[in-house]
Amino acid sequence: MGAEQRAMGEGLTASRMDGLRQKLESQGLKDVVYMVVNQQGEQAQRLHTMLEQRLSENITLYKQDEQQPDVWQALGGEKDDFLIYDRCGRLTHHISLPYSIIGQGHVDSAIKDTYCKRICGDCRYESTETAEKCKGNADTQPDTAPAVEGDTGHAHHHGHHHGHAHSHGQHHGNHDGADQQGARQQGT
Repeated sequence: MGAEQRAMGEGLTASRMDGLRQKLESQGLKDVVYMVVNQQGEQAQRLHTMLEQRLSENITLYKQDEQQPDVWQALGGEKDDFLIYDRCGRLTHHISLPYSIIGQGHVDSAIKDTYCKRICGDCRYESTETAEKCKGNADTQPDTAPAVEGDTGHAHHHGHHHGHAHSHGQHHGNHDGADQQGARQQGT
């Protein structure tokens, strides 16, 4: 597949991600941070400007520095993965292909679960106001894959990581957006 075709595919994913953001905002989930982390490779860096133009201004595009450690390697993620963090920066979901395709319900359910259900326990940045926004979502059944044996019961999705469950002391780093949830996806 040529670079132009790949970029068109990334543009489609970017527009779907903004559609997901708009859908969740219309349901009251307005303080979620959306971020695309571009790959570190040379080709991804060449396509960075094109991807930046296709992304909504409401979605941050992070460009990796080639001189720094690879973010996706540090997080244990791969292309097209979604990593969902709670307000305290704790990883609640790691969703891989084929579950990470926007429109199938897995990504939006993971964001809603993280926003509404306090999957990793209480967080000092959560308030009762958040719970009020979630009353209509609390009884919604997430569109998820069957539970993986050895899972912690926190609805982690792993696709290519079957059997690998995160314990709460071993999450992959923090998200500095206190008072906001986070959804990150790898770009190009």
